[in-house]
Amino acid sequence: MQQDIDVEIRDGMTMHMSVPVDLLACPRCKGSLLYQENKGQPYLNCAACKCAYPVKEGIPLMLQDEAVAF
Repeated sequence: MQQDIDVEIRDGMTMHMSVPVDLLACPRCKGSLLYQENKGQPYLNCAACKCAYPVKEGIPLMLQDEAVAF
């Protein structure tokens, strides 16, 4: 499944992209991820282990150290 998103790159520039979220998995539990925004910041959220991975400049930071609880 592709999810269409608009990502702010820098200096107010926005890039529209399709993210194949079904190809990505949570590094902690291998659960499926869902793209969501929280206070304007994009995240890939895992409902199984309740963690969120930030997306910065269009790049998902899929490191366990970068994950935050939601």
